[in-house]
Amino acid sequence: CSSDLCNDDDEIGPDATHDQLIQMITELKFQNEYFKSQIKGLQMPNSLNLEVQREDGIKQLQEKIESLNKELQEEKQTRSAAEVALKHLRESYSEADARAQELSSKLAESRSLDSNL
Repeated sequence: CSSDLCNDDDEIGPDATHDQLIQMITELKFQNEYFKSQIKGLQMPNSLNLEVQREDGIKQLQEKIESLNKELQEEKQTRSAAEVALKHLRESYSEADARAQELSSKLAESRSLDSNL
């Protein structure tokens, strides 16, 4: 602001020159542009910070997805191995049960022969 225009004692009146008004408008435009650039300068770091935070969040989510996929794959492999082991145990149990019944039958037959003697 020019000192002629900003004093409380002076008022812009009909006697103010056209040049003074143009100078005042020009100074206000410069101030306005300055303030706009200051505001943009404050907003840009915030928007950049938000972008960095968003990228970090995306990266963390991708890492979590990869970790969960790996864990799921390990669970599937463990389950598959457990199912194979269970199948073998059932086969072994069936074979042992059949053998036990066979031996039980032979024992009963042997006792029957002993009691006949």
